[in-house]
Amino acid sequence: MSPGKLLRSIAVTLALALCAGGLTPLSAQHPSEFTNRDKTEIFIQHLVRTMKLDPTRYRAMVLEYEIGSALRDFSPELAVDLDTADFIHNSLRELYAGYDKACKAFENGADTEALALIKKLDHEALGDRPNPYLRAYGLLLQTEIDFRGKRYRKVIENCKLLTREARALLVTDWRVCELTALSFNRLEESLLEFAQYALLLTDYGNLPAPLKQKAEARLGELKGEHGKPLQTVAGWMNRVEKLISREVTSEAPTQKQERGIVMALDKLIELQEAVERQTCPNCGKGG
Repeated sequence: MSPGKLLRSIAVTLALALCAGGLTPLSAQHPSEFTNRDKTEIFIQHLVRTMKLDPTRYRAMVLEYEIGSALRDFSPELAVDLDTADFIHNSLRELYAGYDKACKAFENGADTEALALIKKLDHEALGDRPNPYLRAYGLLLQTEIDFRGKRYRKVIENCKLLTREARALLVTDWRVCELTALSFNRLEESLLEFAQYALLLTDYGNLPAPLKQKAEARLGELKGEHGKPLQTVAGWMNRVEKLISREVTSEAPTQKQERGIVMALDKLIELQEAVERQTCPNCGKGG
């Protein structure tokens, strides 16, 4: 099929789907199963249903995506960067001046200005309901600023919220997982860092190649120390038991170690669930 016919075919298919009330429903049950294209098409559906855009402006945005998709299908070698391009992020910058200004402030190192702009984003959202995409990308930008400001505990807290509530909205959902791993590294919590990098490699199929190589290398460095993570946690539990038996129940070291154990077990459970999704995709779905 020629590039022109392929473009027209995609345009017609998309138009028919939108006129029918939405794109074809996706069968994915977990955010990890959504491809970048899935997320982008759902976002386009969101634009159609919730935002009153100028028709010319909307058609230009969708055409940009259609051309990119057609180029990817027709000639993958000419579209190497398309699978990692964030159409949603770029569209939000075009649609919301406040978000674009916040991004520019962050890029210029003006973090205080960027944070002030992020706090105003909900007021900029069109319609009666806040835009979930704007809120998710705004929180991710705030998390990037917190990481640069070395507020690592806040980064981990925000990343947990993004993973739980907004992963399907973010094309760069892998960045949330990476920021968590980097924060554990800065806090010198190597077991949690180990589990987070393992989760990154297991549960995120859209990783950029350089990040995948970096994660594999770091995981290899940590494997000698934490290759058997449950044994490490068991050792922590034994130490806590001994401290409690001596009636040492203060914040440091007992309560701090107890919180570390809970976090480690939660992270290992999350990793195990990701492994099971990869090894048995239909488990838990009635398959």
